[in-house]
Parts: sequence; structure tokens; C-alpha cells
Amino acid sequence: MKDKKIIILISLIFFSSVLINITQTRAIIRDQTISTNAEKDTYVNTGDALSNFGGQNYALGGFYFGGDIVEAYFFFNFTDKPTSYTKAEISLDFWSVSQTMNISISLIEEAWDEYSMTWINKPSKGAEITSMIITQSDIYTFNVTSYIAGRNNLSICVYIKVENYVDDYFYITSREGFYSFAPEDAPQLIWTYPENAEITVTNPTSSSNWLELSTYTIQWNSTGNIENIKIELYKGATFVEEITSVLGYTANDGAYDFYVSSAENYNGTDYRIKIIDYDDSNVYGYSNNFSMNIRSGTLTVTNPTSSSNWLELNIYTIQWTSTGNIDNVKIELYKGATFVEEITSLFGYTTNDGSYDFYISSAENYDGTNYRIKIINYNDPNDYGYSGYFSMNIRSGSITVTNPTDSSSWTPGSFQLITWISTGTITHVDIDLYKGSILMYYVDDVYDIGTYSWTIPEDIEQGADWEILVSNSDNSGQNDWSEEFTIAVIPNPNAIPGYDLLFIGCLSILTSLVIIRKRLKK
Repeated sequence: MKDKKIIILISLIFFSSVLINITQTRAIIRDQTISTNAEKDTYVNTGDALSNFGGQNYALGGFYFGGDIVEAYFFFNFTDKPTSYTKAEISLDFWSVSQTMNISISLIEEAWDEYSMTWINKPSKGAEITSMIITQSDIYTFNVTSYIAGRNNLSICVYIKVENYVDDYFYITSREGFYSFAPEDAPQLIWTYPENAEITVTNPTSSSNWLELSTYTIQWNSTGNIENIKIELYKGATFVEEITSVLGYTANDGAYDFYVSSAENYNGTDYRIKIIDYDDSNVYGYSNNFSMNIRSGTLTVTNPTSSSNWLELNIYTIQWTSTGNIDNVKIELYKGATFVEEITSLFGYTTNDGSYDFYISSAENYDGTNYRIKIINYNDPNDYGYSGYFSMNIRSGSITVTNPTDSSSWTPGSFQLITWISTGTITHVDIDLYKGSILMYYVDDVYDIGTYSWTIPEDIEQGADWEILVSNSDNSGQNDWSEEFTIAVIPNPNAIPGYDLLFIGCLSILTSLVIIRKRLKK
């Protein structure tokens, strides 16, 4: 089971690498051909044995009217022979073929002249190269590779043997008879050879940033026989458009102008140009990733600062400076490292004009000393700037407790006023009551109106070591202690010591005497 997991993991890694990797250049070794037209051609006729037919638009072969024999001759030199050829073929355009014919092709070793050869002085036939069956008018090819070595030229005769007699003949287009718009009809020796075909895009480069409403030159170089190319635009691995869409191709001349239209909404850092051999899509090259419409530069937030404290229900101006060609920015609010909101959420961006007004809503419950503004290049999220940490809704100032004082003595069960004086923007305070170092009572988020009425519990612990701490609810470091004061029952200063006990004693004796008297009467 463990081995299976390893295999699956390796497969996923390989598949992912295939998805994200685009081959920069696809160079191949492919078969290429070059053609050499016949240097001379003619035909001879037994029915007109002394006549020369050189310079005609065609050559004849087979059996002419009344059984006359006609034979066609072709001569090819090797001036275009590649050094690394792999195959040599002769191509002939047969026409006016009305029935099936068995054609023979023989080697000619003797020299001959197109404009003087007749049936009488024609050269002798050598080895038979091949024979082939033709059934209709068409271009036919046959292999002569084995007859190339050791030669500088090749001469052939095309005919029908007597034993293959048919009462018919064929035409072959001569070197003088083909049209320029159909060069494939010419009698030709076709060489096949391997070539290295490759396209390398040299512009744009990884540092390019093409902006809309401007024209840029796509550039490349190539090896191999590439006549035309087509150009495509990709974003990552996704096809965007064919740049050469008007004709579908352009000449392989190494340069093509591309206008960056504003209507296409190009935007990103992962565009690539792909240039393809128009005749062989297996040969292509990609440019490096480059940017389009990326307005780059730097951003520096100048407001808020570390001393800022923005309060709810107020409007504050976010300010920044920038360099480069940044058109638009978006603004975000963070608390520490946590994203809070996008401030420019209405349109998603604002003009890079250096300022933006921000209303501090009470509904958002902003509160803290670690807020930050982040301003980002709308076209390139890699360009951004943070403000310093600043405060929101932090009510700061100073507090001075004015009551109780060291002369205060509060009685359990009584109502007493705790009072203080504050400065700054404090809106709420916390009140803590200590006996010695022990917190006994507390009340939080009291409106900062300078006074608080406290009902002292009847059962409160009495003593002369009570203190009150009043603190800013938003910043506990802003606080003040009262002086030590007393909470205790205060004795009646007008009372006679022992009087209450004597009164109770006398009342008890009097009650007892009354009860005794009533019993005696009975």
C-alpha cells in the first residue's frame, strides 16, 4: 500500500509539472526536400525517325498513331544535391492517360543533345531502373537513390516495352511546358535530406512591458527551411489570439509589428508569444513570459502615521506618494496581519492621485492600536506599500481621582459618589475597588462623565485600607488611584456608654414584677 502511495505521488508531481511547463522551443530534425528541374528533355519517334523534338512543351511515350514507337528522355544534373541526402526521386507529370499502361524507366549512360537527338542517333538503353503501372493522368514518382553514388548526373528513358504494347501513348510535361503557378508539374529530381528546424523568439523578453495604444516589434530567428510563420499570443498556458489573423501567416523575415489595442484589456505578467512554422506546426518557439499593461513603480503611504488615532463618525484622508507609471491603486485595511476590508470596494480601485477619504463608520466596531493601511498597484499586486501601525477609536487622555480622599469614611449601606477628572478623548472608564491589594468590586465601561454613584453593600468588609482605581476602558495604562480611605460603621457620638444595657435590664425587671402581681391576685 505504501508503494502505491509513492507511485501516485510521483505521478501527480509529474502531471503537475507537465501542466505548468510550456516548452520554450520545439526544434526537430525533419525531412526536407529540394528539387532540381530537368536540364534537358525531348522525345523520339520511329514514324519520324530523322526529326528532332527538343524544346517542345511535352514529351511522348508509348505507341503513336499506326503503331509508331515514341520514347521520352530526361537529363538531371546534381548541382543541388545535399551532402546529407537520404533519398532521391524523379517526379514526372503524366497526362492524357486514357487507359492502364505498364511504363518502363531505363538508365541512359551515353551523352545526348536535346536539340539534335533523333530516333536514328538516340543513345542505347542501360539497366532498367523500374517499371510502374499508370492508370490515370497524375504526377508519378520513382526512387533512384541507388543510382546516385559516383555520378554527377542522371539520364533516363521513359517508354513502353513491346511486350507491354497498348494502342495508346502518354504525354509528360517537359521543362518548357509547366506553368509557374504549378511548379510541381515540371520534370524534377527531388532530394530528401534531414534538417534541423527551429524558431527562437528574441523579443519580447522577460523584462518587456508592452502598454496599450503602442506598437511593438515581435522578433525571432530561425534555422531550417521555414517560408512562412504564424504568431499567437498566450496568457500562461491559455491561448488568447492569433496575431497574424488577417492572412493567417506572415513571411519568415524575423520581425512583425504588433499593436497593443486598449479594446482587448490585456493585463498581466504571464503573456507569451508563440511563433509557429506555418507549414509544420511541430516547429515552434515561445518567448519568455512578459508583461502587458503593467503599470509598475513604488508606493509609500504617508498618512496615517504611527501617531494617528482615527475615531468613529469622522472622515480621514489616506495619503501616499508613488513612482513609476502606476495608473490606479486599491486600498485595504489590516489589523495586525489580518485583512479587515477593502476600502476601495465600490469600484475596486481609485485613481493614483495620492489621496483618498475614508469614513470611520461606527458600525464596523474598529478598535485597536495595530491597524495598517495597504495601498496596492491595481495592475501589479507586487507593487504595494504599508502605513505604520496606527490606532482606531482609542480614546486617550489622563485621569485624576478626586473622591474619595484620605479623609473619607464611608458607611456600609450608604450611597457614595466616586468622582474623577479626565482629559483627552476618553469616552469610558473602568472602576475597580481594592481592599489592600485584593480586588473586591469592579464596574466596566462607565461613561466618562466624572462621577459614579456606588451603593456600599451592608455586609462589606470594613477597614481603613480601601482604594479605588479609575482606568481608561480603551487603554488601561491611563489610570489613577484614589488615596486610601475608610469603610466602617460610625458610632453615635451622643450615646451614653452602657445606657442601652441598663435600660434593657430595668425593662426586664419591671416586666417580671407585673407578671408576678397578676398571679397573686388570682
